[in-house]
Amino acid sequence: MRNIKTQFNNKNSMEKSRKFYSPVCLWLSLIFACCYVLYSKPCQALTAGKIEVSGLYSIKEKEFLEIFGVAENSEIDRETVRKGIKRVFLTGLFEDISVEVSEGEKTAVQINVREKDMINKIYINGNYGLSEKDIRKFFRFKEEQIMRYDLMQTAVNELAESLLLYGFPDSKIDIKIEKTDKPYKANIYLNVNTGVPLIIKNIKISNSDKDVLNEMKLSNGGIYNQYVLKDD
Repeated sequence: MRNIKTQFNNKNSMEKSRKFYSPVCLWLSLIFACCYVLYSKPCQALTAGKIEVSGLYSIKEKEFLEIFGVAENSEIDRETVRKGIKRVFLTGLFEDISVEVSEGEKTAVQINVREKDMINKIYINGNYGLSEKDIRKFFRFKEEQIMRYDLMQTAVNELAESLLLYGFPDSKIDIKIEKTDKPYKANIYLNVNTGVPLIIKNIKISNSDKDVLNEMKLSNGGIYNQYVLKDD
């Protein structure tokens, strides 16, 4: 068995009960540094025979092989594999790829892939003083996007900042991620407690601008929402 083996591994293993995740380097910055080919000496091109792809879920095998650039009876060598892996990683869907090629008149090609996790559902629980729609709007991640474990803490901080501007300075946010029974799918659980809102006690306007008060959306006794204030 001759191995044309090229791998990239950007594992972000997470414990299900963990609330926050430490940042890691972006895979795009490592793709060329971490892809390597195990060869002791240059090799001549082989003719691909049967091609098998394992671990594929998000796209069909035919589409994957078109991107990879190899087909039955086509030539395959180290450069073919290197360029193929580069194209596949640029789709942004994959976390790990290895390729094994056996010697013979018709070379068997085995491609093993591991895809990145995708966000299946985002669940929002807790006691919050704004609509769930607004919380989803402020949260960086959406359903069916690639799960970026390295940006979860950033997403939580951004959401807290948005809630502060909305008028909730004491918001508490917990996040949990759980894998589903579907391959490469995970759910995000947000527990949001906005706490006591910042209330407008009194709006003072000069006598010459009193008509403005009637047109403003903010009012005495209402939440100090800086998004609304910008509109006013």
